[in-house]
Amino acid sequence: MGASATGLLVALANRWVTVPGGGERSRGQLVVDMLAADGLTDAEQTLASTVEAETYDGFNLLVLDADAGAGLYAEWDGTLRAEHLGAGVYVMTNAGRDGQSYPQTPGLPDPTPRAEVADALGAEVRDESTANEFIERVRALLASHDPPVCLHRGDGVGTVSASVFRRATDGVVTVEHTPGPPCTTAAQTLVEQL
Repeated sequence: MGASATGLLVALANRWVTVPGGGERSRGQLVVDMLAADGLTDAEQTLASTVEAETYDGFNLLVLDADAGAGLYAEWDGTLRAEHLGAGVYVMTNAGRDGQSYPQTPGLPDPTPRAEVADALGAEVRDESTANEFIERVRALLASHDPPVCLHRGDGVGTVSASVFRRATDGVVTVEHTPGPPCTTAAQTLVEQL
């Protein structure tokens, strides 16, 4: 995840699919590429040319342009699919966006539970009336076990951190990061201005 001085907010989640030849280039580098873009059109063109030139493991990508009040959501599983988004609340997980999902790949995690969480989260936060109420609700949901957002599995796998990016109308970006399970770890403000 990242935020740029030009008003772009970028998030990437690993998509649990097998892509032949995937992993040639780090998916994390895509976040850097998107943050360097000069707006959504440039980000979309950069993404298309990058996946044409390099082979990545699967991912879901969200690029939001706060100034334009618009965004781009893209999925990569060997085929790039992208859609333009208007202003609104979007929840992206490893499964996809807003409750979307895909069939489980043998040997990889099942994305269906993540899709169900995204759907529940979206329903929970869309009715908040102010930005502060919205952020407080998101913080509470990130620490929630019902719906199961903060996960604790017996095999040592689970939620290890959470981040909330907020861009105010005056352009100030605040990044709050929770460096542990959000149900037991306090958030720290990392960035207050970009």
